[in-house]
Amino acid sequence: MKKMVLAFGLGLVLIAAGCSKPVTGAVELPLSKETKLYGASWCSHCQDQHRILGDQEAKITYIESSSGDLLGGSSQTAEAAEAGIRVYPTWVFADGFRYEGVLELIELKDLIVEHSPTGSE
Repeated sequence: MKKMVLAFGLGLVLIAAGCSKPVTGAVELPLSKETKLYGASWCSHCQDQHRILGDQEAKITYIESSSGDLLGGSSQTAEAAEAGIRVYPTWVFADGFRYEGVLELIELKDLIVEHSPTGSE
């Protein structure tokens, strides 16, 4: 009986440990280079977004928007300034819709579908 309880408890611990890790790539995104992500290398939220995207980030256009680092006097690149980027990360979709902030994969998929030129995947 003790072995069964111990095995059950160990199984719960392993399941709980696995649940704390983000799942990347579980949602296949209908991404294209028309989907743009503006970010900065020093931005912790941008780093979170990169981690969430995983390998799927290669399917979008990432635009580094900072010409320096946070401590060394960061300034915005001309491309980001011309695009009116105020917050990192900022998503710009094919129809021009913007979203400021980090997106989980399922949220990103919904926005891509909603704001694609055809309105579908």
